Amino acid sequence: MSFTLDDSLIMLIATRSPHLQKLYINNQTLVCNVTAETVKHVLTVCPELSTLGVFYASLSENVLSELLKPERPPFQLLELFCERLVRYIPAISRQFWVTLCKRHPSLSVNMILDHTLPAKKITWILQPGIPMKSLDLITYTYLVKEVNFVAKNYHASLERLVLQTTSSEKLNSALIELASCCVSLKEIHCYCVVSQEVVQAFISCCPGLRRYTLKTVKELHPWRCTVIK
Repeated sequence: MSFTLDDSLIMLIATRSPHLQKLYINNQTLVCNVTAETVKHVLTVCPELSTLGVFYASLSENVLSELLKPERPPFQLLELFCERLVRYIPAISRQFWVTLCKRHPSLSVNMILDHTLPAKKITWILQPGIPMKSLDLITYTYLVKEVNFVAKNYHASLERLVLQTTSSEKLNSALIELASCCVSLKEIHCYCVVSQEVVQAFISCCPGLRRYTLKTVKELHPWRCTVIK
């Protein structure tokens, strides 16, 4: 059961665990009470931290600048949960992502955008230059433009994609294009009906595909994914 984390608890954990290597505080509660100042403190007092899961609203370029320091060891993974509070903070810019990736070339990003995020903020968050490994767009909105953006900008790194969206011929075309671009995909889960051509495109173009949820007719929920052995 998720519960709301706050600054005092996270500060206590960080202060008492200077050799901490992984920390996940992106527990998808309704309210995020961990401030950017606390996350920066965590990065400062835990110099060996290489994996961090946080609410996007708890980050800023100033916070992440701690990772640019020359004495910092390689940072491996950022897991970001993006929800309604994101509307009140500046986005991390494309140039900052590029700079961060140059400093940490092995960095990967996993990101979840949930349904409380305003639709106009989606591409505001999804900047080019993010080394996106896993992306969940749980927005229940039309995502044709976003799928095209993902295919163009994350094709070199994307291994997993989840979409909660609405069926359309334009979406089918966008997904076929995505399959041809994102050939490193290991999982694709699209929770709306797609064409048989979409299914065939991912099977044909993505040799490492292991699991997919691509339905050509509506089924009772929960939809079961197909596992490729």
